[in-house]
Amino acid sequence: MRSNRALFRSRALQGLVLCGTALSLLIVACSDDTSSRPALDEDASDRANLPEAGAPFDGAPPADAREKDPYSSEDEEVVCATDGGPCVKEIVAGRNHFCARMAEGTVHCWGTDELGNLGRGTPTESVDAGVAWKIPPVADVTGATQISAGADTSCARLDDGGIRCWGGNKSSELALTAESPPIQDWEPHPDPVQPAGVGSATRVDVGHGSVCARLTDGTLSCWGKADRGQLARPLPMYSLSGSPGLAEVGSLVIASARAGSSTMLGLTTTGELWAWGALSGSEGYCSGVIASISPTITPRKIRELSNVTSFAISEHFQPEAFPLEPPPQAHACAIANGELHCWGRSDKTALCTGKPDREIVPALAPVDSKAWPQRVAVAREITCIRMTDGTVQCCGSNEQGRMALPIQTTHSALLTPAANFKGRAVQVATSDASVCALVQGGTVHCWGSNLNGELGTTDPDESDHPEPMLVSF
Repeated sequence: MRSNRALFRSRALQGLVLCGTALSLLIVACSDDTSSRPALDEDASDRANLPEAGAPFDGAPPADAREKDPYSSEDEEVVCATDGGPCVKEIVAGRNHFCARMAEGTVHCWGTDELGNLGRGTPTESVDAGVAWKIPPVADVTGATQISAGADTSCARLDDGGIRCWGGNKSSELALTAESPPIQDWEPHPDPVQPAGVGSATRVDVGHGSVCARLTDGTLSCWGKADRGQLARPLPMYSLSGSPGLAEVGSLVIASARAGSSTMLGLTTTGELWAWGALSGSEGYCSGVIASISPTITPRKIRELSNVTSFAISEHFQPEAFPLEPPPQAHACAIANGELHCWGRSDKTALCTGKPDREIVPALAPVDSKAWPQRVAVAREITCIRMTDGTVQCCGSNEQGRMALPIQTTHSALLTPAANFKGRAVQVATSDASVCALVQGGTVHCWGSNLNGELGTTDPDESDHPEPMLVSF
């Protein structure tokens, strides 16, 4: 009798499991109906089992964090030192190079120059060994008010609304023509050019293959890599890149946009973060949304985030492994309501969550500090933030000392203070293997790899550099 009862319970349990499975399949089948999908958002079924986004931020810290310092998302203005020396106002990073915007409006770049990344025009004579090295300026660029860099390309927005770009043009990032098809090549472009067909702009953002500019009329013009809909507009079939044209983002007013390898993230003037391009699969790790249609030129809102003040997205890369090739890695992070959130895939814990898991939607990255995250920068297997107290914290790989920690520390799954950095940071920028901080007073300090001269020296080397080095201009 006991065995019969056990058998009955087992079969009943199996029936419940089968019923639950059938019900789940029915729900999935129903959620695939796209006939009523909103024009600029994901359908509700995609988010049915996810938590709602937090309440709008009123400027005050959460109730459980009242002991923290007062929060402010405002950028700290650089106050130039009174010694009359060079003063840096802004720093940005590409794959293996950095650029700095000076107080007088010139731009200076250092690191790899394989594709004209440093914008120095016609090659000059080698540096005299008896003369102190100072990084030269980008050729024919004056009056720069804002700069951006990504992969091998850099751009500067000028005080007259013009844009100058230099470096790589593998995906038509330089917009050498306004006609279609665009010009793309693997040649170096060390001479800055005005992107063809781009009007007066208030901002330019260089991503990993795609570039966007916010025009003075509030519209968004994008060009470059377009194989996954990154430019947010229809293009001829099989187009790999596109010439400058307006992004079709509906009523959204995009303040800034940044492209990963396959996904574009756009921040609106109201603090919302939207994604378009590749939204799912291994190419869509950085979208931050759950989507049934991918790729797409239609923006989708990242619902977990509101009041976003800073965001960054990394380039896809393929880790080397044998015998099985691992999935590609890429991640993105944003500061929303004063807290850091990251998503994507990282084998070296660059999501800062304390877990090695992949995160499809934004996950909270805890910060152990009275100060707040204020600016975020990401690159290959690393995330760094500038805190409101001027300190720098990083997570991910410490390869070659790029977390400014003793080299014995291989990585950190949680945000960790950059112990060797002693200054007050105003901004932080990350290349694939190095980190630079803009220090209050207008100086720049860099650490990590110097394989391509990322630390601003004339002699690249393969050594580890966990101690920050001063860059000379």
